[in-house]
Amino acid sequence: MEKKWTTTISSRNSADAGPRVISPKALPTLQVRNSLTTILKSSKVLETPPVDPKTANNHFLTRLSVETDPSDVYTDMQNGETGFIVLDARTTESYAKGHVPGAVSFPYRKIDASTAHMLPKDKVIVTYCDGVFCNASTKAAARLTSLGFRVKEMLNGMAGWREEGYSIETGLGPVKIEK
Repeated sequence: MEKKWTTTISSRNSADAGPRVISPKALPTLQVRNSLTTILKSSKVLETPPVDPKTANNHFLTRLSVETDPSDVYTDMQNGETGFIVLDARTTESYAKGHVPGAVSFPYRKIDASTAHMLPKDKVIVTYCDGVFCNASTKAAARLTSLGFRVKEMLNGMAGWREEGYSIETGLGPVKIEK
């Protein structure tokens, strides 16, 4: 007959508190769990356990499906990729002070069904703004996706573009949108 041990579990929920019978086979699991609890209580990184790899992979692939970075945009532009257009979601004044070469100025506040008809639906639209402290590109992406466009947001916007050392254009020169 297997030997059983009794332990008392304390809990904020009184229904969970009280003596429990534990099999010795469960003891290694409890020891590991108690060790992990001790580690997790002392670690800010580990206090919320990571999800399983499959869930994490789905999360990261989802992020990559809606985000891109200045390096990828620049590389594709240098390689002549035509499957996307770059849209500056900031004010026209900010655009004039400096923007990604070839970007279209389309302030997010002006995006609606009556103004977005000029954008091609068969291309991905890459939105950007000033950087992490600006959410104009997120607002533009939300408006455009609600109108049926496929959109990616360029992480860190113009700040990231400049940090990478890429050239910028200034002024409000005409930009032709190829449909």
